[in-house]
Amino acid sequence: MVLNFPVGETVESLVELARFGADRVLELQARKFSGYVVVTLDGVSGIEEGLLFLMDGRVVGCAYSLDAAELAVYGRNALALFFNGLAARHGIVDLCGLSRQQLELILALEEKIACDEPLGGMRSLKVAAYSPEPVRKLLPHGAGSQKKYTKNDLFKRIELTDLFS
Repeated sequence: MVLNFPVGETVESLVELARFGADRVLELQARKFSGYVVVTLDGVSGIEEGLLFLMDGRVVGCAYSLDAAELAVYGRNALALFFNGLAARHGIVDLCGLSRQQLELILALEEKIACDEPLGGMRSLKVAAYSPEPVRKLLPHGAGSQKKYTKNDLFKRIELTDLFS
C-alpha cells in the first residue's frame, strides 16, 4: 500500500478471509476495539489492500489500494471497497491494536483517510461475494483485464513463499 502506519500490537495475523468477514468488523465495533484491520487479497486488479481504522469501536478512517494500478482511495470512498475486499475468496487479514494517541496522530498526519460510519451503518456495506465491478470502475481503461501480480506475488508480500516453494 501507498501508506505506512505503525504496526501497533498484533492481535491476529495472517487470518484467512474465509474466517474473517464483515461480521467480525461489527464484533470489533461492539467490543470498542481501537486499531486497524488490514485485508490483503488477490483481486481483479492484482493485489488489493484495505485498511479500516477503528477508535473505541467507531470507524474513523479507511484506505484502499490497487497496487498494480498504483492507485489508492481514501476516506468514505474506500469503505465500500474495503467491505467488498472482505468478501473475496483469496486473501488474508491482520488485526492490529493501537492506542487512542496513535490513532489521533495517524488521523492528524493522514487527513485524507478520515471518515465515519455511513448513515445506514456498517451492515449496509456488507456484501455476500467479492465483485470486480467497483474496482474496474477505478481502473484506467483496459487495466485490470490482465493482472500484473500473481498469487505467488501475494505470498511474497506476506512473507509466505517458503511454505509454497
